[in-house]
Amino acid sequence: KVEDYDIEEYESMNMKEAEQKKEEDNNYFFLASYYIDDDEIVDPYFEKLDRKRLNKVFADDEVAKDDLLSQRQDREYHETLWDMYRTLIPVKYRENITGLDLITDGYDGVVAHVMPSMDDPRDWVLSLDVLDSGVNIDEVMKTLIHETAHVLTIEHKQVPVDRKYLEAFDEEKDISSYRNKCKTVFLKNGCARKTSYINQFYNEFWKPIEQEWTEKKVEESEEAQIEFYKEKHDDFVSLYGTTNVTEDIADTFTAFILQDSKKVKEGTELKYKKIAFFYQFPELVKMRAEVLSGLYDVSKTIEQQSGD
Repeated sequence: KVEDYDIEEYESMNMKEAEQKKEEDNNYFFLASYYIDDDEIVDPYFEKLDRKRLNKVFADDEVAKDDLLSQRQDREYHETLWDMYRTLIPVKYRENITGLDLITDGYDGVVAHVMPSMDDPRDWVLSLDVLDSGVNIDEVMKTLIHETAHVLTIEHKQVPVDRKYLEAFDEEKDISSYRNKCKTVFLKNGCARKTSYINQFYNEFWKPIEQEWTEKKVEESEEAQIEFYKEKHDDFVSLYGTTNVTEDIADTFTAFILQDSKKVKEGTELKYKKIAFFYQFPELVKMRAEVLSGLYDVSKTIEQQSGD
């Protein structure tokens, strides 16, 4: 059973950017990739494993290593993971997700992440950790909702794709001209539409704190993040939400899906007002009901499997 969501206990996993993980984290292994066609995963590609690095990383954890080796090319298991996600999130809310990657950094690390597709920056690829996805189901569900929230709030209809800007960003060129001509919130992905969820969220909740957040360099230092969260504990649903507006809206959206609406209505702290922000959009209220229905179906499936 997926437990009831408790905002006081919820701490999102510190999901680092995938590229950063690949470059900096020696524990990160890319295992397999699939295309998504007609809501099925197809055309698998299996990466050749660096056995030397694998043995070194998992020298003290033979169980994790054995699990990784048995799951890396297990198409039936990969289908099960995809089934879990597509049951949780109805297809109309993930039409931009065109690929599935299977990855791992061992148990208890990154559970999942999303990245723009290398084929087309308007599309997205969902990455799932094969080890974590099979164990802590509560964390997996929360993380999948969080990652879907990223796609929902920064996909190309919300934050239009400017290929010249993305090229300049990737090549680490000066992007100040793009930032300066943006009249809304400027994100790593580009300039958000005025009517986008994230721009409205930014105007209401981030504009008042942005100067202080910038001066304290909250995004750059874990210590600064912890300190900022201590001071503004009532303003954020999680410590991770203080990272930036992109992570805050994703974690707050997760709380919107999972938190009891009565508790949100009665809550006086700013974090509850941030959750309530999403209730003004009928399409998101509808999405919430559908995702909760999907969550129930996933829970029943897991119960049945554990009972077999």
